[in-house]
Amino acid sequence: KKELDFEQKIRMKNPDIVIVVFSNHVGIDLHGEMDQRKYRLFPHAASMRGDLAYFLIRTSKFQPNEKLLVGFCNDATLAVEASMYVEKHSKTAHVFAFDDNIQSVTAAKKNVKIAKQDLTISKYDLEELEVKYGHNFFDRIIFQLTKKHEKKIKELFYQVQLLLKKKASLLI
Repeated sequence: KKELDFEQKIRMKNPDIVIVVFSNHVGIDLHGEMDQRKYRLFPHAASMRGDLAYFLIRTSKFQPNEKLLVGFCNDATLAVEASMYVEKHSKTAHVFAFDDNIQSVTAAKKNVKIAKQDLTISKYDLEELEVKYGHNFFDRIIFQLTKKHEKKIKELFYQVQLLLKKKASLLI
């Protein structure tokens, strides 16, 4: 063994090197569509790829007989992937999505139409959800938050508490 002549330090505030690791290998692409989803013609700047959206839907433990709300849906990638998953296992999808931005809602509706999915995409503010859906309506809720939603976190948790059934789950 040889002794090293330098002192090892880890500087979290001013590191010498930053390593970012990103992996998008979620599964085996049997149909050739994992990377490129044909319905995503109107993407949003904060959108995610279809394979990641599918992974998040499955991670949420969403099942075909449950009601799912996708909040701040952007271009509806999460909602479409959930609906496509349900379509393979059941005839009835109970997937709802909303955004507070009219451009996102318009893009989402176009993508849903291209994907030939039966989804409810609405323009709601976060404060309106309880009135629109009622107490204990959803089994799963997924929110795709960005920096612009920081000020709405308290309201988000308040609404989620009202909307989710007992033993339901939230994925942010």
